[in-house]
Amino acid sequence: MPLTLDDYVVEVPERPVWYKRTSTLIVATVAVVIGASVLVDLPSKVTPAADASAQTSIMREINNDLAGCAYATSESFTIYRDLRANTLTAQNRSQVPSMLRDDQIACSLTSSSIYDLSNIQPTGSVAGHSVSDIARIGILWATSDAQAAIIGIQQIFSGKATPSTYRSVSHAEDLLRRDRAAAMADIDSAQRSVHAKLPAPYLPALPQLPGT
Repeated sequence: MPLTLDDYVVEVPERPVWYKRTSTLIVATVAVVIGASVLVDLPSKVTPAADASAQTSIMREINNDLAGCAYATSESFTIYRDLRANTLTAQNRSQVPSMLRDDQIACSLTSSSIYDLSNIQPTGSVAGHSVSDIARIGILWATSDAQAAIIGIQQIFSGKATPSTYRSVSHAEDLLRRDRAAAMADIDSAQRSVHAKLPAPYLPALPQLPGT
Protein backbone atom coordinates (compact mmCIF):
# COMPACT_ATOMS: atom_id res chain seq x y z
CA MET A 1 0.00 0.00 0.00
CA PRO A 2 1.25 3.60 -0.62
CA LEU A 3 2.45 5.80 2.17
CA THR A 4 -0.12 8.28 3.37
CA LEU A 5 0.69 11.90 4.13
CA ASP A 6 -2.30 12.68 6.39
CA ASP A 7 -0.06 14.33 8.96
CA TYR A 8 0.85 17.16 6.63
CA VAL A 9 -0.97 20.34 5.78
CA VAL A 10 -1.47 19.86 2.07
CA GLU A 11 -3.70 17.03 0.90
CA VAL A 12 -2.88 15.24 -2.34
CA PRO A 13 -5.79 13.59 -4.18
CA GLU A 14 -5.69 9.81 -4.04
CA ARG A 15 -4.74 7.95 -7.19
CA PRO A 16 -7.57 5.97 -8.79
CA VAL A 17 -5.52 2.93 -9.83
CA TRP A 18 -2.50 1.09 -8.45
CA TYR A 19 -1.00 3.09 -5.56
CA LYS A 20 -4.08 5.39 -6.00
CA ARG A 21 -2.25 7.28 -8.66
CA THR A 22 -3.59 10.58 -10.05
CA SER A 23 -3.35 11.48 -13.71
CA THR A 24 0.11 12.18 -15.02
CA LEU A 25 1.59 15.31 -13.52
CA ILE A 26 1.39 18.28 -15.84
CA VAL A 27 4.81 19.74 -16.39
CA ALA A 28 6.15 22.80 -18.12
CA THR A 29 9.36 22.31 -20.06
CA VAL A 30 11.27 25.33 -18.95
CA ALA A 31 14.88 26.22 -18.37
CA VAL A 32 15.35 27.80 -14.97
CA VAL A 33 18.31 29.17 -13.13
CA ILE A 34 17.76 29.50 -9.40
CA GLY A 35 19.01 32.86 -8.22
CA ALA A 36 18.93 34.45 -4.83
CA SER A 37 15.45 34.88 -3.41
CA VAL A 38 14.04 38.38 -3.67
CA LEU A 39 13.29 39.54 -0.17
CA VAL A 40 10.20 41.66 0.32
CA ASP A 41 10.61 43.60 3.55
CA LEU A 42 7.76 43.76 5.97
CA PRO A 43 7.01 47.10 7.60
CA SER A 44 9.63 47.88 10.25
CA LYS A 45 7.04 47.72 13.06
CA VAL A 46 5.08 44.69 11.86
CA THR A 47 3.22 42.93 14.64
CA PRO A 48 3.85 39.25 15.43
CA ALA A 49 0.25 38.53 14.38
CA ALA A 50 0.73 40.16 10.97
CA ASP A 51 4.08 38.42 10.56
CA ALA A 52 2.49 35.07 11.46
CA SER A 53 -0.25 35.64 8.89
CA ALA A 54 2.32 36.42 6.19
CA GLN A 55 4.45 33.36 7.04
CA THR A 56 1.38 31.11 7.11
CA SER A 57 0.46 32.23 3.59
CA ILE A 58 4.00 31.67 2.30
CA MET A 59 4.29 28.26 3.97
CA ARG A 60 1.02 27.18 2.35
CA GLU A 61 2.44 28.21 -1.01
CA ILE A 62 5.66 26.29 -0.34
CA ASN A 63 3.71 23.20 0.70
CA ASN A 64 1.47 23.36 -2.34
CA ASP A 65 4.57 23.46 -4.54
CA LEU A 66 6.18 20.54 -2.68
CA ALA A 67 3.09 18.32 -2.63
CA GLY A 68 3.60 16.60 -6.00
CA CYS A 69 7.26 15.73 -5.37
CA ALA A 70 6.56 14.66 -1.78
CA TYR A 71 3.92 12.21 -2.99
CA ALA A 72 6.09 11.04 -5.89
CA THR A 73 9.02 10.33 -3.57
CA SER A 74 6.81 8.40 -1.17
CA GLU A 75 5.44 6.39 -4.10
CA SER A 76 8.93 5.57 -5.37
CA PHE A 77 9.93 4.33 -1.93
CA THR A 78 6.79 2.17 -1.80
CA ILE A 79 7.62 0.67 -5.20
CA TYR A 80 11.17 -0.07 -4.03
CA ARG A 81 9.98 -1.81 -0.88
CA ASP A 82 7.51 -3.92 -2.88
CA LEU A 83 10.25 -4.73 -5.40
CA ARG A 84 12.61 -5.92 -2.66
CA ALA A 85 9.79 -7.89 -1.01
CA ASN A 86 8.97 -9.48 -4.40
CA THR A 87 5.29 -8.53 -4.03
CA LEU A 88 4.84 -6.75 -7.38
CA THR A 89 2.43 -8.51 -9.73
CA ALA A 90 3.12 -8.70 -13.45
CA GLN A 91 0.57 -5.93 -14.01
CA ASN A 92 2.19 -3.79 -11.31
CA ARG A 93 5.64 -4.28 -12.82
CA SER A 94 4.41 -3.17 -16.24
CA GLN A 95 3.34 0.16 -14.75
CA VAL A 96 6.47 0.83 -12.73
CA PRO A 97 8.70 2.38 -15.45
CA SER A 98 6.15 5.07 -16.35
CA MET A 99 5.33 5.69 -12.70
CA LEU A 100 8.96 6.19 -11.74
CA ARG A 101 9.46 8.41 -14.78
CA ASP A 102 6.53 10.59 -13.68
CA ASP A 103 7.88 10.62 -10.13
CA GLN A 104 11.23 11.86 -11.37
CA ILE A 105 9.60 14.63 -13.41
CA ALA A 106 7.55 15.71 -10.38
CA CYS A 107 10.79 16.40 -8.50
CA SER A 108 12.64 18.12 -11.33
CA LEU A 109 13.04 21.74 -12.34
CA THR A 110 10.83 21.03 -15.36
CA SER A 111 7.90 20.58 -12.97
CA SER A 112 5.75 23.72 -12.87
CA SER A 113 5.36 23.32 -9.11
CA ILE A 114 9.10 23.12 -8.45
CA TYR A 115 9.59 26.06 -10.80
CA ASP A 116 7.08 28.03 -8.72
CA LEU A 117 8.90 26.99 -5.54
CA SER A 118 12.11 28.47 -6.91
CA ASN A 119 10.32 31.82 -7.23
CA ILE A 120 8.93 32.03 -3.69
CA GLN A 121 9.39 35.55 -2.35
CA PRO A 122 9.66 35.46 1.45
CA THR A 123 9.51 38.50 3.69
CA GLY A 124 12.47 40.16 5.34
CA SER A 125 11.46 39.50 8.94
CA VAL A 126 13.34 37.12 11.23
CA ALA A 127 10.63 34.49 10.68
CA GLY A 128 10.72 35.27 6.96
CA HIS A 129 14.39 34.36 6.77
CA SER A 130 13.65 30.98 8.37
CA VAL A 131 10.81 30.39 5.91
CA SER A 132 13.15 31.41 3.08
CA ASP A 133 15.54 28.68 4.24
CA ILE A 134 12.66 26.17 4.12
CA ALA A 135 11.98 27.07 0.48
CA ARG A 136 15.68 26.63 -0.30
CA ILE A 137 15.78 23.28 1.50
CA GLY A 138 12.64 22.20 -0.35
CA ILE A 139 14.31 22.79 -3.70
CA LEU A 140 17.36 20.82 -2.56
CA TRP A 141 15.14 18.04 -1.16
CA ALA A 142 13.30 17.71 -4.46
CA THR A 143 15.76 18.39 -7.25
CA SER A 144 18.87 16.84 -5.72
CA ASP A 145 18.16 14.25 -3.05
CA ALA A 146 14.73 12.94 -4.09
CA GLN A 147 15.95 12.93 -7.69
CA ALA A 148 19.00 10.84 -6.76
CA ALA A 149 16.87 8.34 -4.85
CA ILE A 150 14.31 7.97 -7.65
CA ILE A 151 16.97 7.60 -10.34
CA GLY A 152 18.68 4.92 -8.26
CA ILE A 153 15.38 3.07 -7.81
CA GLN A 154 14.84 3.25 -11.58
CA GLN A 155 18.23 1.65 -12.16
CA ILE A 156 17.57 -1.07 -9.58
CA PHE A 157 14.21 -1.89 -11.13
CA SER A 158 15.73 -2.05 -14.61
CA GLY A 159 18.33 -4.57 -13.44
CA LYS A 160 21.21 -2.21 -14.28
CA ALA A 161 22.17 -1.41 -10.71
CA THR A 162 25.72 -1.77 -9.43
CA PRO A 163 26.85 -1.79 -5.78
CA SER A 164 27.41 1.95 -6.09
CA THR A 165 23.74 2.37 -7.08
CA TYR A 166 22.59 0.95 -3.75
CA ARG A 167 25.08 3.18 -1.93
CA SER A 168 23.77 6.18 -3.85
CA VAL A 169 20.17 5.41 -2.87
CA SER A 170 21.20 4.96 0.76
CA HIS A 171 23.09 8.27 0.72
CA ALA A 172 20.16 10.09 -0.89
CA GLU A 173 17.83 8.60 1.71
CA ASP A 174 20.06 9.95 4.48
CA LEU A 175 20.17 13.39 2.88
CA LEU A 176 16.38 13.46 2.60
CA ARG A 177 16.15 12.86 6.36
CA ARG A 178 18.70 15.59 7.06
CA ASP A 179 16.86 18.04 4.80
CA ARG A 180 13.62 17.37 6.62
CA ALA A 181 15.24 17.81 10.03
CA ALA A 182 16.73 21.14 8.95
CA ALA A 183 13.37 22.35 7.61
CA MET A 184 11.65 21.36 10.87
CA ALA A 185 14.26 23.29 12.84
CA ASP A 186 13.61 26.33 10.64
CA ILE A 187 9.84 26.20 11.15
CA ASP A 188 10.38 25.90 14.91
CA SER A 189 12.56 29.01 14.78
CA ALA A 190 9.94 30.89 12.75
CA GLN A 191 7.19 29.90 15.18
CA ARG A 192 9.19 31.16 18.14
CA SER A 193 9.66 34.47 16.36
CA VAL A 194 5.96 35.07 15.65
CA HIS A 195 4.66 33.32 18.80
CA ALA A 196 2.23 31.26 16.71
CA LYS A 197 1.93 27.87 15.07
CA LEU A 198 2.78 27.78 11.37
CA PRO A 199 2.14 25.05 8.75
CA ALA A 200 4.81 22.35 8.95
CA PRO A 201 7.00 21.84 5.86
CA TYR A 202 5.40 19.25 3.58
CA LEU A 203 8.37 16.88 3.56
CA PRO A 204 7.34 13.31 4.45
CA ALA A 205 9.20 11.28 7.06
CA LEU A 206 10.24 8.42 4.81
CA PRO A 207 10.83 5.00 6.44
CA GLN A 208 14.21 3.41 5.89
CA LEU A 209 14.40 1.42 2.70
CA PRO A 210 15.18 -2.29 2.99
CA GLY A 211 18.79 -3.17 2.37
CA THR A 212 20.05 0.42 2.60
